[in-house]
Amino acid sequence: MMYVVTTQGKSGSTLLAKMLHTAGIQMWTQPCDFNEEQSFREINAKILCSNHQRMIHISKPIALMEYGWLQEDVDKAIRRYSGSDFGFKSLLTIHTYDVLKKYLPEHKVIHIYRDPREIFQYRTGVYDVLLAWKYVMGKAQEIAGLFVNYNSINTDDLLEFTGRDIQNLFDQDRYHRKPFVGETIELLDECTEIYNRNN
Repeated sequence: MMYVVTTQGKSGSTLLAKMLHTAGIQMWTQPCDFNEEQSFREINAKILCSNHQRMIHISKPIALMEYGWLQEDVDKAIRRYSGSDFGFKSLLTIHTYDVLKKYLPEHKVIHIYRDPREIFQYRTGVYDVLLAWKYVMGKAQEIAGLFVNYNSINTDDLLEFTGRDIQNLFDQDRYHRKPFVGETIELLDECTEIYNRNN
């Protein structure tokens, strides 16, 4: 079975990919940054014409095209794996999935998300993380699959979904979280309400 991990940046996908890989689901075929299989990262970047960037900032719907090279590239990427259970995570997949899914073999989707109050701490002047968080959550809810909360990973749900005894490798000492400063922002309140409804 193939497993596809969708996510937003800073939401725990590197940890989840490591947990799946350690449990015997091959999530990458060679050493890679952030446990992100390079071949599918490149496929996603080509679909989005994003110049092979690992992460791009999207917070509203985008138009996607289907390309003649897609099936060949996907088949080539899959041939790199050696196990019967395998998969990949890519920050771009949430934006390409509507097209990409047509070219993948039978698969399951796992979406990992994080409390928007923590994501908010990573904001920069050019990246509206709250708009992106809301958009990504909306896209994820259109996809049938398992939702995993980075703030409270339920390994029983992962066991039922994958059939694998997956250990929670969360390391509190390496937990990247800035103190929440409690700013009152309407969009943050809206995202927090969405987050609470999903827990």
